[in-house]
Amino acid sequence: MKKYILLFVIVTLCAIACRKLVPRDLGLPAAVDPCYNGQMDGNETGVDCGSSECIPCAQTVAPCTLVTDELKISTNGVTLNTKTLINKSIDSTGGIWKFTAYTNPSYYLFIRFDSKPSVTTIYDGTSNSTLGANEVFVTYYQPGLENLTGVGEVYVNFDSGTYTITSCDFGFHLPAASAPSFTQSFKLTLN
Repeated sequence: MKKYILLFVIVTLCAIACRKLVPRDLGLPAAVDPCYNGQMDGNETGVDCGSSECIPCAQTVAPCTLVTDELKISTNGVTLNTKTLINKSIDSTGGIWKFTAYTNPSYYLFIRFDSKPSVTTIYDGTSNSTLGANEVFVTYYQPGLENLTGVGEVYVNFDSGTYTITSCDFGFHLPAASAPSFTQSFKLTLN
């Protein structure tokens, strides 16, 4: 009986010692490991971070404190109107990520990223619908003003299945205006 136990222990130790080592066992990144490929893929929320398999991401933080699901319209630093963002949706059809929130049936905020937004990037808002790297297209629609576009920084966070998109000072242009006509700050949550 002792011979069989000794043989079992020897075979088990050989099996453990002889198994194929993978790069992670040696502390080296694998070329095919999505956590080390230099891309934001799978369920990652940043490049090589934020998924259940990868390290957590160091998320960007907006430099302002805003009320969740609220949009403030200001001019010359004076708040003109505050609206609650309702009827929110996310559409990622075709790899283009669109976030929409209405303030009532006729007014809405529309935010478009040309790929899944990263929580490690501060996006530059642009009024050009053709986006470059790290750019986001933001439109605000209000009857009588049509689609207003503008410029400003946009921050994205993702926690427990919920996206939070924030801008502290987004300048919108009235049609044919060369400079921002008014600013908005918004904090939108969607899941």
